[in-house]
Amino acid sequence: MGTKKKELGDSNQATPELVDPKTIEPHPKRHLVPAISKDQYEVIKADVKANSFRKPALVNQKGQMVDGHTRKQIAEELGIDLLIERRDLTPSEEMQHLVLDNLCRRHLTESQRAAMITDPSTSEEVMAPFRAAAKGKIKDGASKGGSAAANAKAEAKKAGKSAKAEATLPQGKKKRAPQVRDQVAKLAGVSGRTVSDAKAAWEKAPEKMRAVIKGESKQTVASVINEIRKEARASEAERAIKNGNVEFEKLFTLKIHDVWTFKDLDPGFGKTHPGNIPASLVANLLHYFTKPGDLVVDPMAGGGVTGDVCRALGRACLMADLHPHGERTDISQHKIEDGPVPGTEGKAALVFADPPYWTLNDDKYGEGAASSKPWAEWKAWLTRVAQVLAETVEPGGYVAVLMQDNLTKDVADDWSKPSTYFMAAALAKAGLKLAIQIACPLPFASGDPHDVEWAKREKRLLGINRTLLVFQKPKAKAEG
Repeated sequence: MGTKKKELGDSNQATPELVDPKTIEPHPKRHLVPAISKDQYEVIKADVKANSFRKPALVNQKGQMVDGHTRKQIAEELGIDLLIERRDLTPSEEMQHLVLDNLCRRHLTESQRAAMITDPSTSEEVMAPFRAAAKGKIKDGASKGGSAAANAKAEAKKAGKSAKAEATLPQGKKKRAPQVRDQVAKLAGVSGRTVSDAKAAWEKAPEKMRAVIKGESKQTVASVINEIRKEARASEAERAIKNGNVEFEKLFTLKIHDVWTFKDLDPGFGKTHPGNIPASLVANLLHYFTKPGDLVVDPMAGGGVTGDVCRALGRACLMADLHPHGERTDISQHKIEDGPVPGTEGKAALVFADPPYWTLNDDKYGEGAASSKPWAEWKAWLTRVAQVLAETVEPGGYVAVLMQDNLTKDVADDWSKPSTYFMAAALAKAGLKLAIQIACPLPFASGDPHDVEWAKREKRLLGINRTLLVFQKPKAKAEG
């Protein structure tokens, strides 16, 4: 292997030369750019072996590789000279080449690109030309040669001129100058929102963002931000549960229509349980059907979501369950068929029940769960539950029951009269009056592939809707 130089290219540019690749040192910040996959590496290696190098690698004045580490490795493996171009670069220019020249290469995902341009260790240098342009200080003489770094300066300069032109528009005609964030995002091929999310993610979860860049994690910028928000939400919920009497709007979104949609469970409310529901659903129930200080009873409390929301919003709550959650000492053991939770008969302003749904998750609720009962016994159980709920609520109070139907199960001719129908009829038979029914669809519209094929074949609908039945107990008639 020799080090004989071979002059190529324009005399106005640095002259490319062939050198022994071992004489070029890796850049100390090479780790900021993720390595390509093994398959991609082999494709590039085969191309170099057949066609030599198509473009020179970029080396700084210290003899360090700025762009071209993969080509250096390939040259060493093949035992051939490496085509390089030496340039005197400022630290800022080095980072622009190191990061920007790799942004649009095929092995980087959108999240990797966003993470790279917002990495705190390089973002100042990468965004420098854009900030200068925004201040009208961009200078001529940007690096040439068509690289992403050069394009970055060109884009930045263009943005600066655009901002100056807009400043001369008549009053009322001015347009917002392109933000630094938007200019960088455009160059990286991502949205400005993704850049903002990536910056926020770096502040709260730097280790996760480094894993995103290296490709060591399946997480995206969006998923990292989602985790951060959930953790913040959980901390906020814990404080609210501890302190109590928190204003509704500080924790929840008020629903003003009779269709309540929820994207996900609310972190921080309740313990993990197969029957958990969104805390926002309970909160809206409390808003419309109770007032601060009222007693709320949940005889099928599951993970304790109802109790946590009640504490946060200043309501008293008594909870029970057939199988009390091991981490909740505030949930007593009680079988609802045996009657109202002790001490609650005729005292609750609101009774909320989210019973196990027939044949749904029947293997997750524990021994004796009602969901595994035969259809005839299930209907009888619903009738008994309705009676107990009616006995628990005070005159003028409300009973709210969340129901979901399993439309994939046939039982004689009853498939057209699902569980929700029978619960509504049982509540009415127990002497309660329907106040309103609210649709609470599940946050997804997919389904098990086998169920989907069955539904298409049999021309049947799959159930993704839950119905919140709200009944009121009539007030006692005044004597005389």
